[in-house]
Amino acid sequence: MCLEMPPNILRDLTFLDNYINDKLIRRLDIVNANYAKLSKQINVVKKLYKSGRKPTRKTFKMKM
Repeated sequence: MCLEMPPNILRDLTFLDNYINDKLIRRLDIVNANYAKLSKQINVVKKLYKSGRKPTRKTFKMKM
């Protein structure tokens, strides 16, 4: 993974530590959001299969 650091910024240890922590937090937030979305979709599919219906695109759009 690339950290995408600007090339002309002063890079002392404190800056690097803060920069890396900020990047990791942002990426973890994205991962957590994607996980939550996937979990919702899985729960919808489970409910549909319990009810005996088949999932469709329309079902996912209504439930999400």
